[in-house]
Amino acid sequence: MSAVEIDKSEVLRQIDRICKSPEFQSKQVLCRFLTYIVNESLAGRREKIKAFSIGVDVFDRDENFDPGQDTLVRINAIRLRRMLDLYYSKTGRHDEILIEIPKGAYKPRFIYKNSPENKPETTTELVGDKVISLEPTIAVLSFSNLGKDYQYNYFSKGFSYELLVELSNYEDMEVYNYLSVDSHPEYGSKLHSSMIEKGIHFTIGGAVNMDEKRINILVNLHDLFEDRQIWSEKYSEILDAENLIATQENIAQKICAKIGSEYGVIFRKLTEDANRKKPQDISTYTAIFKYFNYLSSRTPESANDAFEALSIAVEKYPHSGMAFASLAALHGTAYGMDLKEAQDSYETFGKLADKAYMLD
Repeated sequence: MSAVEIDKSEVLRQIDRICKSPEFQSKQVLCRFLTYIVNESLAGRREKIKAFSIGVDVFDRDENFDPGQDTLVRINAIRLRRMLDLYYSKTGRHDEILIEIPKGAYKPRFIYKNSPENKPETTTELVGDKVISLEPTIAVLSFSNLGKDYQYNYFSKGFSYELLVELSNYEDMEVYNYLSVDSHPEYGSKLHSSMIEKGIHFTIGGAVNMDEKRINILVNLHDLFEDRQIWSEKYSEILDAENLIATQENIAQKICAKIGSEYGVIFRKLTEDANRKKPQDISTYTAIFKYFNYLSSRTPESANDAFEALSIAVEKYPHSGMAFASLAALHGTAYGMDLKEAQDSYETFGKLADKAYMLD
């Protein structure tokens, strides 16, 4: 990909395409964020694109807004980067104009994609021979009726639908309807494999037990990637026939807030997954130690040894932030010393450093 002068009208049309896409249609806040920083940039006011101005102009904060204390802008910038990655990996994979927001800043970057193969990197995890997205994707299963009265089957089904609707209101969440399924799929089963191939990371299901006095709902969240339950909780309310639907909605909202909010179970789990990609084989540790050896000796031999070992390590185990950071540092040093073989090291350094930052 190469950065070129792009016509402003083309950029604005690209923004329109993004905001009308399935990925962004329900995400008006993120569209407003993106439109604002792009318009400011095109108007020649890039230097004024700061967390404070975004907080005031996009999120309607007052003049007392303190970005250092209120993480609203930073959190939504993370969400926006993630959704742009998702857009360009799906609907916009053949778009000619790539809009990026580099980490650590809010100024957009416009890149012309010379070929469809130049697609942005997405956050993924390799599981066996399949790639699992670390995006917040979830399938809602049908809740079972544990009560003796069959008429409560309707409540169980209705609650499942209510949960599906509520989760769909969370802008970052990609929700799948699996209401024909009433239990988490067994690992290795055809259903499990099918969900993984679609990029579904989590499933949510449970059971409803009602009697004449109370509604009891047991809900559990399952990680398909790790094949284990990562959260469960029981909700119990007094049964009131007149307010049955309101009670159903209330419980569904509580569950969704618990798992789907920016500080909820799913996003905490995804953050943990992204941060724990440490070396799991001795060769990766050895490569990092070779880099430390280079730092202490500073010889051409130790540099070559570390460079070769780290190049192999990031290919063999592509989830070690430390390995990527060490290799980035070597490229940075080579560029700084203006070595003949380091003509492309500056660009490589940036890509490796960004990867390291994303992983760890």
